[in-house]
Amino acid sequence: MLLLDRRETRRHPHSSWACGLVLTIPLGAAATAHAEPGAAVTAAPAVAAPPPCDDCFFDAAGVWRDASSAYDSLNDTGEPERLQAWIGIVAILGIGTVWYWIDDRNIADWDKPALKQRFTGEAWRMDNNWFPMNFVYHPWTGASHYAVSRASHLGAIESALNSTLGSSLWEYVLEFNEKISVNDMIVTPGAGISLGEFGHKLNWYLNSSPHPSAGKQALAWVLGPGVTLDRAINGAPPTRPVTLDRLGYSTAIWHDFRFSYSVGAVDDGRRDHPALHSYEARGTLVSIPGYLRPGRLQRFFSSADFTSLAMSIEQSSRGAGFRIDSDTAFLGWLVQDLGYGSQPKGYATVIGLHAGYDYATSHAAFHEDFSAVHFPSIGWDLHARGLGLSADLGLRAQLDFAGIGPPAYPLWKAAHPRTREKSILLKRQYYYAWGGSTDASTAVSVGPLRLSSELFLGAYDSIEGLDRTQHLVTDDVDVKDTLIEQTTRLEIQVPKSPIGFGGFVSRRIWHSRVGEIRKDLNITTVGARLTAEF
Repeated sequence: MLLLDRRETRRHPHSSWACGLVLTIPLGAAATAHAEPGAAVTAAPAVAAPPPCDDCFFDAAGVWRDASSAYDSLNDTGEPERLQAWIGIVAILGIGTVWYWIDDRNIADWDKPALKQRFTGEAWRMDNNWFPMNFVYHPWTGASHYAVSRASHLGAIESALNSTLGSSLWEYVLEFNEKISVNDMIVTPGAGISLGEFGHKLNWYLNSSPHPSAGKQALAWVLGPGVTLDRAINGAPPTRPVTLDRLGYSTAIWHDFRFSYSVGAVDDGRRDHPALHSYEARGTLVSIPGYLRPGRLQRFFSSADFTSLAMSIEQSSRGAGFRIDSDTAFLGWLVQDLGYGSQPKGYATVIGLHAGYDYATSHAAFHEDFSAVHFPSIGWDLHARGLGLSADLGLRAQLDFAGIGPPAYPLWKAAHPRTREKSILLKRQYYYAWGGSTDASTAVSVGPLRLSSELFLGAYDSIEGLDRTQHLVTDDVDVKDTLIEQTTRLEIQVPKSPIGFGGFVSRRIWHSRVGEIRKDLNITTVGARLTAEF
């Protein structure tokens, strides 16, 4: 049965041509009946015996387990190491400080405000640094602060506070020659927290093998340095009996990893229809034992137990691009009733407080710059299974802080060559905005066939009056952008095979306005994608 990742149908608002024919291998949620010595393991029967409690799940070894005990055991990671966390944060800040002083390009931003202005708000401004600096480098710094804290056994909330404090130290103390960057104070922890949680959960998963091979140890050091380093310093936790998945890691952390190649033809009204090639890696991790397993359980969670991340590279004859998409549910409520058989039959629903981050910069179809920090907002997911059918629904409603390169800006600038607009528009061709976005996704599977549809809507309005060189602005022009994207896919999975295929049709509409100048984009994409899931 196809277990749909709750983020699989959440499309990046700027990747309408990225997905199509999907090859899926449903091994991510599957597991082998294998465990380390001491674990009770039996072959899973066709029909499960009656459960011993109302809050239980049927594990991959064919044994009923108490869901609360399994959750508490998984989250018993040891005493918080706060000193260790701050040593790591200070080390990260130290590396940034060395770069800050040896790179002469930073001198251009030294406006040296008075100390009082830094605390009264008079020196609070939106900076005009280049797009990747503000929306990639800063988020990854915030993610490092957060992940170091999580690896030191701190909770999600305390780790988020540490990331915010680390960003504040940088802005108020280490960058004392500059005005306080409001966008950095929002983006560094705001985007970094979601990125850092996925990194932490991946670290945790890669360190869950009870008897790792040399290859697994090397992979843990490369992709999971935080948890791996903590265990090297403080010693690995006591070995506990676990059931292992097909990759040899604990099934207590549910996972869905996918690597894909896609190709699609872009039709935007021009004469050429370039083929766009995309390479994507996507992962989802859920640290609630029993998730989407048969059984009944209810769980309030507050340890950021649902997290996902996607990264992709795309290329066409017009240019190349890079994308990131992350989402984390920091707290919420899971209700699951998937029956007493060996296969899920019933439903699972999750209502959570989600935060996330999107980033896209590309020339593959047109010159595109978009990034958004999604503030904590409510999300809902529903999964239904049974009688050879599966259905999935996902909804998100988010308040955003965004950076956007408006397609209408070059036309506006050509019409106003002598005007002095926001320096971020003049120097970097993007602007800062408040806004909101929604995602709605549905999918229905019948045997190997799956029909899915996704809809994204985002609306953004520029921020005025806070430009770094506001005193030089002669027209603080208002900018608005609205993005709409709808994608429909039909997919088929070859029975008893890791191969699947299908196709998609996607339409993307972008309405852009800078002052009185408008520009609309209308792009239709048809393509195919090949994906390996494990």
